[in-house]
Amino acid sequence: MKSILKNLPVILHDKKILMFAIVFGVMSLTAVLMAGKIFADYGKAEEVKSQISEMEKYLTEWQDKRHELAGEKFRPIKEDEVENVQSEILMNISGTGLEMNGLRSIKEEEKEKKNKAAANKSYELTFSGNYENTMKLLTNFRVRNVLMTIRSVNIVPEDEKFKTKVFYKIYVRNSNNTGNENPKNNSKKGGEGAKK
Repeated sequence: MKSILKNLPVILHDKKILMFAIVFGVMSLTAVLMAGKIFADYGKAEEVKSQISEMEKYLTEWQDKRHELAGEKFRPIKEDEVENVQSEILMNISGTGLEMNGLRSIKEEEKEKKNKAAANKSYELTFSGNYENTMKLLTNFRVRNVLMTIRSVNIVPEDEKFKTKVFYKIYVRNSNNTGNENPKNNSKKGGEGAKK
């Protein structure tokens, strides 16, 4: 360092050395700035790469879940299929020798009203009959592959019969996301394109 300071007046008077020093300084500064930019760009590239990897992982998980759901035995149904399911339940009651006493729709709870993704239907079904037929119906209380749950069962003996009250829910899928339909049909909204 002392030798550079000692020779500074000579360096400043010699134009070739001065130009070399200026060019060397500018190139060194440019190299440092370029290296900094390269490291900054590399950091951004790694961040983007991480985000892409995360998105690919999410999409893979989503596809796996979608395929798993498609393979499930029981699924929510379309809203226009609810009446057919109800008819089959009533046919099952008469087919097991039970006497139908009543069927009424139950209003959904407030939490479920706020969930606009699905318009699930809850019902109260009342029937009477002997014990064996009642148990036969309850153990096979399903229709095809329809996703439905029994929320509660109340069995009360009356004379030689049992009066049974069943609260159940039929799960209805969102009409905007039907799952297995052809995407070409989903792009046509309303009008003749939606009808088959």
